[in-house]
Amino acid sequence: MTAAPHRPFWRDPALHFLALGVGVFALHRGLGLYRARHARTPVPARVIEALRDDRAQRTGAPLTPDEVRALTERYLDDEALFQEALARGLYREDRIVRGRLVERMRASLRHEAGAREPSESELRAWLESHREHFARPATVAVEHAFLDRTRHAQTLAEDARRAREALVAGRAASDVSDASGLGVSFGPGSERDFLLVYGEGLGRRALALPTGEWSEPIESPLGVHLVRVVRRAPGELPPWESVRSDVRDAMLIERHREAEHRAVRALRERYGVRLVGEVR
Repeated sequence: MTAAPHRPFWRDPALHFLALGVGVFALHRGLGLYRARHARTPVPARVIEALRDDRAQRTGAPLTPDEVRALTERYLDDEALFQEALARGLYREDRIVRGRLVERMRASLRHEAGAREPSESELRAWLESHREHFARPATVAVEHAFLDRTRHAQTLAEDARRAREALVAGRAASDVSDASGLGVSFGPGSERDFLLVYGEGLGRRALALPTGEWSEPIESPLGVHLVRVVRRAPGELPPWESVRSDVRDAMLIERHREAEHRAVRALRERYGVRLVGEVR
């Protein structure tokens, strides 16, 4: 069997791939150096003038020609360092710098969104769909009678039943109630404040009652409570004139946020930003 002829090393495919890789790297590096050497970053004179005027305003005295030259040189040095930092991607390594750039970009997107001024009908419709943020709270007025456990001892249940009958018949809560830190009436006040005073247990049971109806005796560690919601007033929107400005501001904030969200999504698509792998 005849042996295969020996192939010169320079014809080895592996060597060809290696040479190709080195060539691509060198080309990329060369282009980067070329761009850096031939980059142009002009600084308009008005930038220096603004810095000069700001410094003069803060110090209360105009800058001398030498101070203006020093200011100019410092700014040009800083600009060169800034461009090199961007080229090296240093902002990726500093969370504070990266975070500030992101926030500035978000602010720019919100500004660029420039939400148009909403019409009167749009404002009123938006208020209706967000009325929970602007409506005055619902209010209640409640009567309360209390029978102290220590005073009534073994007759507490019977005395509570009789007290309820007297209340239903029209007796005043103060006529059948023992002294209590809750008093014999609440409000009118907000339902939230009522629950803070009476507690979630007793308060929720009172609010669940039909208006004008005395509850059955409700026991607590201290004794027995009887409660009645005298009247209710549902939460309502304040006059339009007093809330229009707040509605406009809130609506524009929401529109700017929505526009910012859409813009960020578009940027993610443009730059192909996506998660690779699984976060564990």
